[in-house]
Amino acid sequence: MSVIDITLWQLGPSFNSRKVRYALGAKGVGYSVVEVNDSNVSEVIAVSGQPLTPMLKHGRQIMFDSGAIVRYIDANID
Repeated sequence: MSVIDITLWQLGPSFNSRKVRYALGAKGVGYSVVEVNDSNVSEVIAVSGQPLTPMLKHGRQIMFDSGAIVRYIDANID
């Protein structure tokens, strides 16, 4: 498993977070996970300017919306 600069902010039991984890797993890359408490999303807002999870940071690229993240992973991560 290769390790690249990817961090996933997630609500663990969320189906949308699970979709992103599966997409990353299919690519076989390592990534960091930040568990988000749904009653305090201040860190997510500080990083991305919005409160939604899952949120992915890949290098300087930051994105949210699980569908967009999965498409990004498919197109940009080997």
